[in-house]
Amino acid sequence: MFQSRDECVYSLEIYDDGSVDIVISDVSLSVTVGLGVDASSRPMLDTKSCDSSIDDVSLKFQGLNEMIWNLFSDILGDLLKDVLQMKVGLGGRFVLDYGLIAPVTFTADYMESLHKGEVYWITDKKESPLTPERIPPWGDYSRMLYLWVTEYTANTMAQVAQDHGYLQYNLTAKDLPAAIRSILHTSCTGRCIGTLVPKIRAKYPNSLVEIHVKSSSTPLANILDSGLNLGLLGDLVLYARTPDGNLAYLLTLAMKLSLTGTAYIHHEKVKGKITDHNFKVSLKDSTVGYVGVSGFYLVLSLALKHFVIPSFNTVAEKGFELPITDDVMFMNSKITFHEGVLIVSTDVQYLTEAEKYFLVALRGDFLFGLNALMYEVYTPNFEKRQQITELFPAFLY
Repeated sequence: MFQSRDECVYSLEIYDDGSVDIVISDVSLSVTVGLGVDASSRPMLDTKSCDSSIDDVSLKFQGLNEMIWNLFSDILGDLLKDVLQMKVGLGGRFVLDYGLIAPVTFTADYMESLHKGEVYWITDKKESPLTPERIPPWGDYSRMLYLWVTEYTANTMAQVAQDHGYLQYNLTAKDLPAAIRSILHTSCTGRCIGTLVPKIRAKYPNSLVEIHVKSSSTPLANILDSGLNLGLLGDLVLYARTPDGNLAYLLTLAMKLSLTGTAYIHHEKVKGKITDHNFKVSLKDSTVGYVGVSGFYLVLSLALKHFVIPSFNTVAEKGFELPITDDVMFMNSKITFHEGVLIVSTDVQYLTEAEKYFLVALRGDFLFGLNALMYEVYTPNFEKRQQITELFPAFLY
């Protein structure tokens, strides 16, 4: 480990038979170096993490195609800055900090590293008052790599989302499939909120109901032996959009929602899916007089089934990347749920350069991976061209 000065200059080789000078300015940098193996099973040193405050990263490429590379130097500099600061963006609003919180432990049988795993709001890095859970004892060592993720990560994300007003949404008929949008009408001949709750129809006929949803307290995430659970409390504020375009307040429902889900590994990402849900509502306030809540259950069930749950699953399907490098690929992966912790167990395969390009495409950046692959295929470097064409003949021809 070393501490940097105010400015660090590095020179790295790139494949294009050139080099790049990287200047990191106004930085206090702590780098942890790990011991690993290369593709030939020889010992190698590799930079595993940095904890830093960086003001600027600039790159200057030199070589045959330096003019092209330097066109992207600002973009690449910003990307490198994010990597050095050991943070991962989540959804554009959140940042996951998985920097080391203790020195890496090396023994004759294993290597162990402890990471922070705290989520911050992207513009407000405030330490959470929550306390991380202890990692439970573990007896299965049949895989090469184990990653533990505790409830702390999900709950710090829930906390900052609540603190910054992120957990709110205005649900209108446009959010529902066309076939069931009439459920939010106050006047209809079939089933709609007007026939289910007649007092709303009597006061605001020929109107459309909007449901303004807002979390009333921080959601609570739990990892159980059976899977994942997320508990939410919120207020559903109902308004009537009248024919003249005005918005009239109707009533407020208090809602308790419980979501049950599972998680899985796909291309080195942890992804999830909601598998079940249940909810309860109670009347909190009303301008149309007392109304029973039973009439709202059909409306809310349809909204959950056709909008809320699919929206959660869209986010969960994107998943989050695990803190690994592009040099490895997971194999024989599985997720185990234990009280308070999710455990990723996997074997690891080290990749050749050709395999890395192909994996980029599989991980989602297909065009970049394909272009890189085609560049390698048509490069004058016969050895690398032969390596790729033998590895992916069906893909290339």
